[in-house]
Amino acid sequence: MSGGFSASAKANAVAAISSNIQAYGASIQSIARDSTVRSKLAGVDFVMVGIPPLEIVPTFGWQVSSGVSKSDALDFLKQLSNQYNSELRKFTSSFKTQFRYSRIFYYDLAGLVSSPSSTFESSLY
Repeated sequence: MSGGFSASAKANAVAAISSNIQAYGASIQSIARDSTVRSKLAGVDFVMVGIPPLEIVPTFGWQVSSGVSKSDALDFLKQLSNQYNSELRKFTSSFKTQFRYSRIFYYDLAGLVSSPSSTFESSLY
């Protein structure tokens, strides 16, 4: 929100999502590969938690600068949160194939928020 809504600011935000997922993934992989962790545990389980739909977070609506349409800003936040969750879900799937000795889940927090009647188990992939 603070970077503005020019085309370059939006492109930077989209690129930052991918960069953050890569850094997040690298950190998780280093934990999974750590011999100290593996020697102390029979298996390591992971739950990757997606983020809620950012467009419903009340404070974001108030952070939109006066020159930007509130609905355009919230639509962009929706795009970013969907991108983050999609990339995290893809990482989780690839992570499962790399570390077969672990149980690895993706928790669909956005799905839970949009459909609160769903159960915890149905939000795990």
